[in-house]
Amino acid sequence: MRLRSQNIPLMSPRPRRCGAFTFIELIVAVALSIILMRGMYVVFYSATNLTTISEAKSELLMEASAIYEYISRDIARVPYSGSRLFNTSSGTTLTFRATGLAGRSDVYIQYAREGNSLKRSTYSVAQDGSIGDPADEDGDGTADTGMVVSSKVTSFEAWCHNSGGIGGTWDQGTSSTTRAIKVSFKLNNAILAGSGLQSDVVDRLTTFVVCFPVMSM
Repeated sequence: MRLRSQNIPLMSPRPRRCGAFTFIELIVAVALSIILMRGMYVVFYSATNLTTISEAKSELLMEASAIYEYISRDIARVPYSGSRLFNTSSGTTLTFRATGLAGRSDVYIQYAREGNSLKRSTYSVAQDGSIGDPADEDGDGTADTGMVVSSKVTSFEAWCHNSGGIGGTWDQGTSSTTRAIKVSFKLNNAILAGSGLQSDVVDRLTTFVVCFPVMSM
């Protein structure tokens, strides 16, 4: 008797999973992306902020250097001997007698803060040795007064040092025996003010104190 072959159906394999994400996987992926983007933003912001602060500090140093160069160059013209006078009595101004340029008569040079500007002016020397009228120091026919050295100065103060030793004191007033001048000034910088730095840090970065030796008599 011939056996009849019987076809036994094979079990169909488990359907493979399609390539789509499940809802939970999407939520996890989005959360990880947000965390990663936040970290990148913090790093990018910190780097950008540091660059901005560095540029602001460089700008401040350039402004402070310009002020230093002006005052240093003028103090170098203080007479070595004879009539020499410094006046820092008001605290916010620095006035001193300097030799004239190109053989001209002596003048008084004054640095004074007006608003946010530090201005340089020159005055003639009166017959009694006091400050006279505005002077035309460079000979261009116009009195050299009110020249803006910097427009970012929010404070300016000067002191005289009359002692020959280091242990002397800094005083404000009128002196003819000054050995050194100390000047303190603060510069305004909107970038640093809005950088998020603490106020005391901003004050330290924007405040400058410089000393100028005066030629001995």
